Amino acid sequence: MRVRHHGEIARIEVESEEIMRAASPEIRRQVAEKFKELEYLYTTLDLGGYRMGSMNAVLNRGNKA
Repeated sequence: MRVRHHGEIARIEVESEEIMRAASPEIRRQVAEKFKELEYLYTTLDLGGYRMGSMNAVLNRGNKA
């Protein structure tokens, strides 16, 4: 599991097998409450799942000219 900070957005990455569990009503409620306490405006669950080097996609995207 990892959380990426994007200003007012917390993007949660979990293993692909854990996405359904993380999206269950009880877990979702608990996570949303906690991130509101931490003053995030939005909390998202990355449907691509946890993957090493995912931030490189953003960096590489900026290099295309």
